[in-house]
Amino acid sequence: MSNKSGISRISPNEMRDTIRQSGYLLEQRVEPILTDSGFYVQINSAYLDSETGKTREIDINAIAAKKVYRKAKKKEKSYRKYFDF
Repeated sequence: MSNKSGISRISPNEMRDTIRQSGYLLEQRVEPILTDSGFYVQINSAYLDSETGKTREIDINAIAAKKVYRKAKKKEKSYRKYFDF
């Protein structure tokens, strides 16, 4: 079936099969696991490929961070005073 512009419409079955093959469902299942484990997660982030000039996509990006600071000696100023850890 085609729409007014002559473009064929995709059937629900074709849409489902395409999504299954794309890895999208895997990304959606992995994201809450990483988030619950303390990661900051971004899904489908775009970036410019410097070699080709084309826009690319990172399917899933996860970052973990840990608070790190050095305990100040008595004569030193506390790092915690100057940085929001």
